[in-house]
Amino acid sequence: MNNQKDIMQVFGCLMKQPSLLSQTDKYKFYVDDFSSRFERKVFSSILYLWQHGAESISEVDIVNYFSNIQSEYDYFEEQNGLEYITDCIELSDILSFDYYYERVKKFSLLSQLRKIGYNTDKIYNENNLSENSEEINKDFEQKTIKEIVDELNNELIKISEKCLSEDSNKTSDAAKGAQELIDG
Repeated sequence: MNNQKDIMQVFGCLMKQPSLLSQTDKYKFYVDDFSSRFERKVFSSILYLWQHGAESISEVDIVNYFSNIQSEYDYFEEQNGLEYITDCIELSDILSFDYYYERVKKFSLLSQLRKIGYNTDKIYNENNLSENSEEINKDFEQKTIKEIVDELNNELIKISEKCLSEDSNKTSDAAKGAQELIDG
């Protein structure tokens, strides 16, 4: 799954306006949102610099962050980090941040689902040769994260309804009631 251009847009916007990280009611970032080790390290550097007062973050700030530990700096250099950071800043447009944030989070959702063994091919299909992949991916582009999660929840509810009997629910309710009496 390759959404590197989306991530570069988000990084560039966060460097231009790190205060976006403070809008936790609107934007929630986790290191796991980024799939590669390099992306996670770049995000961590942006987060660190913002947490320590940076109101904007330049290439120099990122290079200085990595230069504090030689092995980190060497890794940053191996990944062409300066060029990457420069491209992030130059190519990003703060007015498009919401769009790219949403895309990064959608791909993060897919990644999290894959980590727990869920086959995401019916949500987003990387195999362009497979049947319906164009339709599936177009649908993915148009849906919000909430719509995708709601569909997943509905699938889980349907499976639960097929597998759980009324007796299972009654037993569970009885156990809760007994526990309340004990605690009571």
